[in-house]
Amino acid sequence: MRCVCLALFLSACGGDGSGVQGPEGADGLNSLIRTERVEPGAECAAGGVRVLSGLDANADGELGPDEVSGESFVCAGEGGEQGPGGQTPLIRTEDVAPGEDCAAGGVRVLSGLDANANAELDPDEVSAESLVCTGVEGLNSLIRTEEEPAGENCGYRGSAVSVGLDTNADGELGDDEIQETIYVCDTLFTDLAFPSPETLTYGSAGWAVPISAGQSRSFYALDHFLRHYFTVPTPHFVSSLSYRLEVYDDTYMSNCDGTAPAGGFDAVRDFEITIDGVRIHTFSFEGDHQGQTLTLEGSVDFEPFWLEDEHFVHIGPLDEVCVGGGTYRWETGGRFVFSG
Repeated sequence: MRCVCLALFLSACGGDGSGVQGPEGADGLNSLIRTERVEPGAECAAGGVRVLSGLDANADGELGPDEVSGESFVCAGEGGEQGPGGQTPLIRTEDVAPGEDCAAGGVRVLSGLDANANAELDPDEVSAESLVCTGVEGLNSLIRTEEEPAGENCGYRGSAVSVGLDTNADGELGDDEIQETIYVCDTLFTDLAFPSPETLTYGSAGWAVPISAGQSRSFYALDHFLRHYFTVPTPHFVSSLSYRLEVYDDTYMSNCDGTAPAGGFDAVRDFEITIDGVRIHTFSFEGDHQGQTLTLEGSVDFEPFWLEDEHFVHIGPLDEVCVGGGTYRWETGGRFVFSG
């Protein structure tokens, strides 16, 4: 069993669709796969992983240099254009005994993100797996890697690693010969500092005021909301958001019937986060903290959607407010991080 750490922002090298000849099912020999890290160089400009396959000719359970019959590369791409990287993709292989999964045995290829940053692909981190079975009746097993564009399988881009048997013996893995495909996906992060000069606060009368860099701004009614405008240099799908915000709260409010909210002036205030008017998350905090600064943080997954060109993040209250007083303000140093 081997575990190799892939660099962030993976892309496929050698994705010309040609098959990589794998182990041949002859004389009862077992097929093996070995992965090893590739330093930046001719094969992969930014480094990556080499996937080697072959027959265990000496039956020692390891794929020696003279037993390698095929290789494929999954290469790290250039650094992302929109913020820092996150969790590191990992690949792990393990032997498969003869049985229901593989009649003559084989190798299982597992992949996923290193959520706990221990450089090992733990069972709860596996997001995809594929089988490479020992060839039967002289058939060769093949591996093919191709670039995977942004879409249903990878939000930004990545590599599709396909395996199967060369049933027509042409040395290439055709589409109709693919048994399994796993996707090693890049992750692109859109990291927004909040508030910033691109953040505007709106009042109930329709006015808008920018928040200057390095400053915070006080608001005197809970119906004020904020919009943060941003441009996406590289179009991509996003499917998750992490945020950490700080708000200074010294407010009170009453409902439109003239009574204080349930819970008095310590009432829970509900806010929403939307992108281009589509709600993706809500959060709450209690009011009347007598000038305390509250930290609001969390993360949320949602249905993937396409980010391209200009967009805005909206933070606004869900409470219906007729009477309110005191102040609250969004402090500088907050962040929104979208990923996909």
